[in-house]
Amino acid sequence: MKSPHLLAACLILLSTQLTAATRTDISLQSLAGDAIPARLSVPDGPAPAGGHPACLLLHGSGGLLRENGPGLTCGPALESNYEAVFTLLESLNVIVLAPDSFGRHPLFCEDNDEDYFGWVPPPLHNSGDGVPARDNAYDTRRTLTRVLDAGAGLAYLQALPQVDPLRTCALGTSNGGTIVLGLAAIATGRHASQYADISQQRPLESASQFQERQQALANYPTLPPGIEASFNALPVLTFAQAISPGCFLRRFIPTADPDVVNVLDWPLDFFHPEHARDGYLATELHVEIGGDDDVPDHCRPDGIRHRQAVAHEQAFGIDPPMWRPVEYPGFGHDLLGDNPVILEHTRQLVLRHFFDPIFADGAE
Repeated sequence: MKSPHLLAACLILLSTQLTAATRTDISLQSLAGDAIPARLSVPDGPAPAGGHPACLLLHGSGGLLRENGPGLTCGPALESNYEAVFTLLESLNVIVLAPDSFGRHPLFCEDNDEDYFGWVPPPLHNSGDGVPARDNAYDTRRTLTRVLDAGAGLAYLQALPQVDPLRTCALGTSNGGTIVLGLAAIATGRHASQYADISQQRPLESASQFQERQQALANYPTLPPGIEASFNALPVLTFAQAISPGCFLRRFIPTADPDVVNVLDWPLDFFHPEHARDGYLATELHVEIGGDDDVPDHCRPDGIRHRQAVAHEQAFGIDPPMWRPVEYPGFGHDLLGDNPVILEHTRQLVLRHFFDPIFADGAE
């Protein structure tokens, strides 16, 4: 009798025969209420029965498009790392959508360099927010905005007739990886709705934290109604991959002050134990971190996030684990560009989750 894994390998090969793909620049209606540019890639020809798998690609602080210098229009070429991801996913017949959160202004190519902050657009920076700067207030607005952009991207993919909504993923690098952490968590819609509402102090939010959020979002545009419902209607991701995430979500997922509640002597901010499920995952999350990256320790293997995830998994009998961090010694922040293992891991995740019927049935 032939091995079921051999049969699965043959099915994978048949399912991923290389075809051409067409890339299109589209306008995406963000859940923030405005329109943003995005790049979409769809395999040519008719979609198979059930549709193609699809992946949402979230850029980092360096932006989605190559920069040509301060004061010059960004792109049109993708940054090399994202070109590599597009090319890989296209070779596997996966639909790819990359929202360009910075593309709200054609000259705002990145937010790592102060030379570009003269063109930082709303709602990342709004009239009344003062001198544009990459400070905590900006990070708060960026977190909210990018989560809303990501939600809109998933909704767009869900509505495409060529997409199989049961086979979706999200992949992000740097700040995009951080947003993937929030997108993959349970109750993302509730968190986004509460985070944007500065008229109400959130559960587990101190008075000073509430005041800081109010100041950061004081001039933020009023969001369309039904944000929580919009997120709740999205497909559950099949898997997510956060590469070199910054890991600071600006309390988008509620955290507890260790001076008030201390569990297992965790020294930094962590998800409140009574609400740990909110910080846990609706999907399998692969966190890839360079050993020489200055990513905060709470995001590393055996860091606070991982230990709390393990405690949650043990308490609720979740097996296999869904929070899967890996650290790569000797690599820095550009893990995707410097370590070819990362793209290969992406390829294996796509094959395993989207095209392997044995894995899809729960066996490995």
